Amino acid sequence: MPGELESDVARNLRGIFTEVLQVEVPPDGTGLVSKGLIDSLALVELLFQIELRFEVTVDFEQLESHDFETLEAIEELIVRSPTSRPAVVQTQAGWTPSSPAPPP
Repeated sequence: MPGELESDVARNLRGIFTEVLQVEVPPDGTGLVSKGLIDSLALVELLFQIELRFEVTVDFEQLESHDFETLEAIEELIVRSPTSRPAVVQTQAGWTPSSPAPPP
Protein backbone atom coordinates (compact mmCIF):
# COMPACT_ATOMS: atom_id res chain seq x y z
CA MET A 1 0.00 0.00 0.00
CA PRO A 2 2.77 2.55 0.57
CA GLY A 3 3.71 4.50 -2.49
CA GLU A 4 2.27 6.90 -4.97
CA LEU A 5 -1.26 5.49 -4.78
CA GLU A 6 -1.47 5.80 -0.99
CA SER A 7 -3.74 8.65 0.12
CA ASP A 8 -2.63 11.60 2.23
CA VAL A 9 -4.71 10.23 5.09
CA ALA A 10 -2.99 6.82 4.93
CA ARG A 11 0.46 8.45 4.76
CA ASN A 12 -0.39 10.59 7.78
CA LEU A 13 -1.64 7.50 9.63
CA ARG A 14 1.65 5.72 8.89
CA GLY A 15 3.39 8.76 10.38
CA ILE A 16 1.34 8.44 13.58
CA PHE A 17 2.27 4.78 13.87
CA THR A 18 5.97 5.37 13.19
CA GLU A 19 6.58 8.67 15.00
CA VAL A 20 4.16 8.54 17.92
CA LEU A 21 3.33 4.88 18.55
CA GLN A 22 6.77 3.63 17.48
CA VAL A 23 5.16 0.79 15.50
CA GLU A 24 6.28 -0.30 12.05
CA VAL A 25 3.14 -0.93 9.98
CA PRO A 26 3.36 -3.92 7.61
CA PRO A 27 3.60 -2.89 3.94
CA ASP A 28 0.05 -4.08 3.29
CA GLY A 29 -1.21 -2.17 6.37
CA THR A 30 -3.02 -5.19 7.83
CA GLY A 31 -3.04 -7.13 11.10
CA LEU A 32 -2.59 -4.13 13.37
CA VAL A 33 -4.69 -5.56 16.21
CA SER A 34 -4.72 -9.29 15.44
CA LYS A 35 -0.92 -9.45 15.16
CA GLY A 36 -0.53 -7.50 18.40
CA LEU A 37 1.10 -4.46 16.84
CA ILE A 38 -1.16 -2.14 18.84
CA ASP A 39 -2.67 -2.68 22.27
CA SER A 40 -5.40 -0.85 24.18
CA LEU A 41 -3.09 1.96 25.33
CA ALA A 42 -1.83 2.46 21.78
CA LEU A 43 -5.45 2.59 20.59
CA VAL A 44 -6.19 5.43 23.00
CA GLU A 45 -3.16 7.38 21.73
CA LEU A 46 -4.10 6.58 18.13
CA LEU A 47 -7.62 7.96 18.65
CA PHE A 48 -6.21 11.09 20.29
CA GLN A 49 -3.82 11.64 17.36
CA ILE A 50 -6.58 11.02 14.80
CA GLU A 51 -8.82 13.62 16.44
CA LEU A 52 -5.93 16.09 16.72
CA ARG A 53 -4.39 15.72 13.27
CA PHE A 54 -7.54 15.23 11.20
CA GLU A 55 -9.77 17.52 13.27
CA VAL A 56 -12.52 14.92 13.51
CA THR A 57 -14.53 13.60 16.42
CA VAL A 58 -14.62 9.83 16.70
CA ASP A 59 -17.91 8.34 17.89
CA PHE A 60 -16.68 5.90 20.54
CA GLU A 61 -20.06 4.18 20.77
CA GLN A 62 -19.78 3.11 17.13
CA LEU A 63 -16.24 1.70 17.33
CA GLU A 64 -15.55 -1.96 16.60
CA SER A 65 -12.24 -3.81 16.80
CA HIS A 66 -12.24 -4.30 13.01
CA ASP A 67 -12.10 -0.48 12.65
CA PHE A 68 -8.43 -0.71 13.68
CA GLU A 69 -7.32 -3.89 11.94
CA THR A 70 -5.99 -2.18 8.80
CA LEU A 71 -4.84 1.27 7.73
CA GLU A 72 -7.67 1.21 5.18
CA ALA A 73 -10.25 0.57 7.95
CA ILE A 74 -8.81 3.41 10.07
CA GLU A 75 -8.91 5.71 7.05
CA GLU A 76 -12.56 4.78 6.51
CA LEU A 77 -13.25 5.54 10.18
CA ILE A 78 -11.81 9.03 9.67
CA VAL A 79 -13.71 9.68 6.45
CA ARG A 80 -17.04 8.49 7.86
CA SER A 81 -16.71 10.62 10.98
CA PRO A 82 -19.68 12.99 11.23
CA THR A 83 -17.26 15.89 11.65
CA SER A 84 -15.05 14.92 8.70
CA ARG A 85 -14.44 17.68 6.20
CA PRO A 86 -12.91 17.70 2.72
CA ALA A 87 -9.76 19.11 4.34
CA VAL A 88 -9.15 15.69 5.92
CA VAL A 89 -7.64 14.58 2.63
CA GLN A 90 -5.32 17.58 2.61
CA THR A 91 -3.47 16.72 5.80
CA GLN A 92 -0.10 18.19 6.57
CA ALA A 93 2.78 16.07 5.33
CA GLY A 94 5.66 16.15 7.74
CA TRP A 95 3.54 17.03 10.76
CA THR A 96 5.27 16.03 13.98
CA PRO A 97 4.00 15.75 17.56
CA SER A 98 5.88 18.96 18.44
CA SER A 99 4.19 20.89 15.61
CA PRO A 100 1.05 22.88 16.23
CA ALA A 101 -2.18 21.25 15.10
CA PRO A 102 -2.69 21.53 11.33
CA PRO A 103 -4.70 24.60 10.31
CA PRO A 104 -8.40 24.14 9.47
